[in-house]
Amino acid sequence: MLTDHLLSSLSIAFIIILVLLICMTIFKKIKSPAGKGAIGENLLKLHLRKLGTKKYQVLNNVTLPTDDGTTQIDHIVLSPFGLFVIETKNMQGWIFGESHQAQWTQKFPTQSFSFQNPLRQNYKHTQTLIESLNLKPSTVHSIIAFHEKAKFKQPRIQNVLYFNEVVSYIQQHQKTVFSTAEISAIHHKIQAIRKPNTRKTQNDHIQHLKNKHTPKKP
Repeated sequence: MLTDHLLSSLSIAFIIILVLLICMTIFKKIKSPAGKGAIGENLLKLHLRKLGTKKYQVLNNVTLPTDDGTTQIDHIVLSPFGLFVIETKNMQGWIFGESHQAQWTQKFPTQSFSFQNPLRQNYKHTQTLIESLNLKPSTVHSIIAFHEKAKFKQPRIQNVLYFNEVVSYIQQHQKTVFSTAEISAIHHKIQAIRKPNTRKTQNDHIQHLKNKHTPKKP
């Protein structure tokens, strides 16, 4: 009887430890930059559903080949009124940055971090689409979407928005620039050239970024 009780206690202890390890792993992933990014992208996807599907098509997590590797676009909204290319930033704290600066700054009371100017980051995304699809630049719109927890300490640039402002910003564009046939052709070509949405594609893209931004040893 005592042995059975001991085994039962050990089994319960093992289960508790296993659950704690799983929770710690999940928490670590959520707190990682990739985890935060994925959460932000999913939050924005919920907002984009408000556009409906009659005039708008949303493509998420689109990885496209480039001359030097790949570029990864969080969201593309395809519509008669143009392509809207969205870079999401699931950040909080104070945000400082101007359009001409290579780096922006995220500040907390006791810490600060630098990150790439998202306008420049999204410029590569828009240019890749323009060149790959042979589009007029005026038909492709760049949007930078920040979580509402981010607070800007300088006047915001026109296309730097909060998540809850993205849909209304897109809907402000009402000039038709693509026919139904053109939209279908653009959608087909994006699907044809994009990399498969797999872990390997994600890992290859991350490795490409590391190689690109890691200083080479002399």
